[in-house]
Amino acid sequence: MAEDYYLLGEDLSNLGSGNLQYFPPIAGVDPIEATASEVLFEGAYVNVFEGGGQKARLASAVVVGETKRPATGFVKKNYAVGEVVKVYPIGLNTSHTQLTIGREYHLSDVEPGNLIFPVPEGIGRIKQPLGTATRTDSLYFIQRKYISII
Repeated sequence: MAEDYYLLGEDLSNLGSGNLQYFPPIAGVDPIEATASEVLFEGAYVNVFEGGGQKARLASAVVVGETKRPATGFVKKNYAVGEVVKVYPIGLNTSHTQLTIGREYHLSDVEPGNLIFPVPEGIGRIKQPLGTATRTDSLYFIQRKYISII
């Protein structure tokens, strides 16, 4: 199936036929499968966690009590609660609009599952860079460590 072949995490099926080389999934880049614990929207940055099985929820830079929800990856389509989702821990997220090319974006503290610029500030937040905009509609995501602001 075309969606299972990646070049730096990108789906190659839209490149058409011709003289394409075969690129098997890169080790560590395969999608993570989890069950949606809430509605997930196309392009959302999600947090994969253990909750009676591997689950996925919207990532957020807001810390609630001891619960942190850093981005583990992103999803490429909408999912309903209970559906098995594919979370991409690395790759090109093409579900954005009006990004500034070359700008580094961070996990949002305003809208769960989204990105933000500038970096979230304030107590009870995490600072997690999501990636750099490669086009006005695309961000290359690589899972990165985050810093908690206590």
